[in-house]
Amino acid sequence: MGKRAQRLCQGLVDGLAGSSLCSLTTAVYDTAWLAILSKTDGGRAHWLFPESFRFILDHQLSSGGWASYSTKADGILNSLAALLALIIHRNVTPSNHSLQTAIQAAIAYLNATLQTLDLDGSLPVGFEILVPAMLEMLKTQGGVQFSFPAQSQLLVIEATKMNSFQPDLLYDSKESTFFHSLEALIGKINFDRLRHRKVFGSMMASPASTAAYLMNITSWDEEAETYLRTVVAKGPGKGNGAVPSVFPTPIFEISWQAISTLLDSGYSTASLGRENLNDLASYLEKHYHAQTGLLGFAPSIQADADDSSRVVICLSALGRQRKAKSLVAHFKSENTHFRTYADERNASFSANCNVLRAMLETHGLDNHSAEIRTTSEYLCESWWNGLIEDKWVSLTATIKILDQN
Repeated sequence: MGKRAQRLCQGLVDGLAGSSLCSLTTAVYDTAWLAILSKTDGGRAHWLFPESFRFILDHQLSSGGWASYSTKADGILNSLAALLALIIHRNVTPSNHSLQTAIQAAIAYLNATLQTLDLDGSLPVGFEILVPAMLEMLKTQGGVQFSFPAQSQLLVIEATKMNSFQPDLLYDSKESTFFHSLEALIGKINFDRLRHRKVFGSMMASPASTAAYLMNITSWDEEAETYLRTVVAKGPGKGNGAVPSVFPTPIFEISWQAISTLLDSGYSTASLGRENLNDLASYLEKHYHAQTGLLGFAPSIQADADDSSRVVICLSALGRQRKAKSLVAHFKSENTHFRTYADERNASFSANCNVLRAMLETHGLDNHSAEIRTTSEYLCESWWNGLIEDKWVSLTATIKILDQN
C-alpha cells in the first residue's frame, strides 16, 4: 500500500507538467453537450465529437434514462441533456428509427421521474437554472413538453436566481458561477463578448459551458476547440467521448485526493516520498501566494471555500502553515456560516466543515475564535436537525469531513 501511495504522489508530480490532472468520473450531462456540438468546414457542417454521441447512445439505461450518481436530480439533469442530444441528432437524420425509439423511452422515463421531483432537498449545482433552460430547448427543438407538480416552484426559484443576474457583469472581469452554466444563458447573453473570459481555453473549466460558448459565437474559437479535444483525449474517458464536469483539477487533486486523504489515513511523509510532497507543496504554495489565499480547483479558476480551505489544511500538514484570514473574510456570510462561493444561494455543510478545520489549523497565526464558535454552532445545529445534505459531496463524504474536525 505504501508503494502505491508513493506512486500516486509521483503521478501527481508528473501530471503537473502536462496540465491534465483530473480523477473525476465522467458525466453524462457534459458529454451530451459535446455530442451536439458541430463545426462548419468548407461550407459543410459536421459533428465535432461523434464519439461523445456514441457514448450517450451506449449508456441509455433500460429504464429509458441515464445514470443517477448520488441523487435522483442527477439522473434528471443527465437525462434531459441526453434527450436533447438525441432530438438534435434525430432532426438531422429523421429517418433513423432507432433514435426515435430511444427518444420515446427517454421521454417516458422523464415523464415518470419528474412527477416525484423534490426541490426542498439538496440539488446539483445550477439545477434551478439548467432544468428550465433545457425544458425550453426540448420544446423548441423537438416539441417535447413536460408537466410535473414541482414545475411552478422550480420556475419561482429560477426567477429568484435570475433576478440578480446582470449580463454586463459577465462581460467585464467579475467572477461568477454562471460561467460554469453558460448553457442556461443561451438566448440571454452575447457569447461573442465572453472570448476574453476564457481560462486555458475554457469557460470555468466546464466542458458543457465551453461547448455552449462555441455553439453561440459568430467566429469560431480554435483555442476552445483545442480545450475540448484535450478533455476528450486526456480526461478520465481517455478518448471514449465521455468527459467530466470540470477539467483539469490540479489543486483539487493535490489538496483533496492525495495529500489530505493520505495523511489523514495515517501515511507518513516519508512513506509518500518527501521529494514528491515537497514538489506538490511548492505548487500549492505558489498558487496560494499568487491568488492571496483564495483558490479554486485549478489555477485562475474562481475561488471556493472548499479548495481554499483544503490548501491551507494541506500546507499546514506539510509544515508550511499559511493563514486562513483571506478565505474567512471572503466566504463568510451575513449569518453564522460560510458559503462555498461568495455568490452562492445556500450554505454548504461540507464547506463549513472544511473552513472550520482550516481555522483550527491556523489558530496560532490568526485569532478566529468568534468564527470558530459560530461555525461550530451552525454545524451542530444542522447535524441535530438533520440538515446535512450537501449538493457538493455525498452524505457519506460529508460525515467523513465532519469527523475530521
